[in-house]
Amino acid sequence: MSSIKVGKSVYAEVCDLNDFKGACEIFDKNDDDLRNNATIKNDLVSSVRVVKAKNEEAKVCSPSTDKEVEIKWTNQTGRAIRVNWINFDCKEETSDRLIEPGGIFDGISYVDHVFQIRDEKTKEDLGKLVVTPTNGTQTLK
Repeated sequence: MSSIKVGKSVYAEVCDLNDFKGACEIFDKNDDDLRNNATIKNDLVSSVRVVKAKNEEAKVCSPSTDKEVEIKWTNQTGRAIRVNWINFDCKEETSDRLIEPGGIFDGISYVDHVFQIRDEKTKEDLGKLVVTPTNGTQTLK
């Protein structure tokens, strides 16, 4: 898979390993080139599912869950990135974190919570990461 088209009122959860394990990214809009994404890269997709959005605009929200996951995401993108949590109301939290190249984004999160990743310098959207039971430790490339 090199690109993705996303229909109206849906979003796609795309993971690099079978059974929705490994690095996973949420797509709520078309992406014509996966090479610049933080996790899901060109030709590295093993599982995809389409989810009906809870609203017409297909906004991605973090659901309220109680399954804790310790996360440790290492920034190997070669650029400073900004990580924002997308809250229960589908808004990005203002308590974002800047992660320098080689830095680590760590802490406690919850299964199915979604984070927006952007290039700090260019503000380029690098994708939305979703927390799964198995991707607590991963490298962002």
